[in-house]
Amino acid sequence: MRTAPGEDDETGLAWLSAAPEFDGALGVPVRALADGNSAWTLHMATTDADDGSISLARVAQDGVVSVEEITVPAGQPVSVEISADDQSWLFGANGGVRSMLSVRASDDTGDLIAASPLRGSTLTRGLTQVRPDLP
Repeated sequence: MRTAPGEDDETGLAWLSAAPEFDGALGVPVRALADGNSAWTLHMATTDADDGSISLARVAQDGVVSVEEITVPAGQPVSVEISADDQSWLFGANGGVRSMLSVRASDDTGDLIAASPLRGSTLTRGLTQVRPDLP
């Protein structure tokens, strides 16, 4: 999607598929664009009538972990900037929290925006059967 200048120079439209509710851990992979001119934003909302909550863990390049507890009020989306220098993980969601990730960059032709709903993924997998190898 490319934005188009409007009255306040902030106009754009995007259609995305619905983001599913998740209850495990969800990694948020981002990286800086080549020219370093990008901003990543994590957007969260709840589909429940009550407030939801989620934890955002950031792992810095030096291994230091910081955890932020985020309240997602019913009917009000919450947006949080994500650094391309850190690893970010969402976990402990409750209250129907759903999320999407967007990136905004610019070049000589104007602003560029991309967005995607976040979906959970398998982080570990157990072995179903292990047998020794006998000659």
